[in-house]
Amino acid sequence: MKSPAQHQSERCGLGGNFPMYPQLKNKVKSGSLGFTLIELLVVIAIIAILASMLLPVLAKAKLKAQVITDMSNKKQLTLAWIMYTGDNYETLVPNADQSVTVNGNPSWIPQNCHMDWSLSPNNTNLTYMATNTLGSYCAGQYKIYTSPGDNFLSLVQKAVGFGKIANHRARSVSMDAAVGGDGWNHPADNGKGGYKPPASLSSLNPFFFAAKMNQLRHPSESWVFLNEHPDSIDDGILYVDPRAANGTGSLIELPSAYLGNACGISFADGHAEVHHWVTGVFNVPVTYTHITTVSYTGNADLAWLAQRTPGGP
Repeated sequence: MKSPAQHQSERCGLGGNFPMYPQLKNKVKSGSLGFTLIELLVVIAIIAILASMLLPVLAKAKLKAQVITDMSNKKQLTLAWIMYTGDNYETLVPNADQSVTVNGNPSWIPQNCHMDWSLSPNNTNLTYMATNTLGSYCAGQYKIYTSPGDNFLSLVQKAVGFGKIANHRARSVSMDAAVGGDGWNHPADNGKGGYKPPASLSSLNPFFFAAKMNQLRHPSESWVFLNEHPDSIDDGILYVDPRAANGTGSLIELPSAYLGNACGISFADGHAEVHHWVTGVFNVPVTYTHITTVSYTGNADLAWLAQRTPGGP
């Protein structure tokens, strides 16, 4: 016979066949708890689609930032060029072939500022950029001589650590050969001498170059600085024959096209623009060699450049 206490415990679930805390058994599902292969492939495909949509937007934003910086650099450099002219009785800064010093007159950049793909310190010596003839007019700002689109270094230059300073050489820009005297100061030929163009470029003769600002008939259409192709740039001068205004002629050096098949160019009135080439002839891959003479027939881009190169007073 059960006692009253036993009856009470059974009613409270403390005894008998009814435990006070019944144990619930977990049911284990069959199969894996991870993603299936199909699910992973779907996720990867979605990520790839999103990346393909986003990357062009990022590339466009990067190019826009490069263009803005390039235009700022060109305007500052050209303003320094104009200020020099104002302080020197309208005389344009010397711009001799091979950037040599003639009769004690240094070119706008010194002769030891030649660019190439070697280990020459000229390629990275920023002091040359800050202390050249125009240096005092741009507060020693060496960055304005480069373009953010120019990020080229040869393998040997990278191997010795050139890239630790910057991802490019010290200069990307060159000056129009038809702008700026060569320092010869010969009264019979209005300042022209035997330095521009050199005898090796006899095909350019006769070649006009303005020694003073008032010799530029159309300053707003007379280019002064442009980004030169990395395989082409050497001294500080770039020749364009104004007689090639129909697009037929030759170039011994090429403008660049690394800003989206476009080139940063400034003009004698102080404005700058990024000009988009309508053909691909200047969009030449960088091969870390040196470009030689290239000839064109009826090319619209050569015509545009020649039409904006001063051809006479």
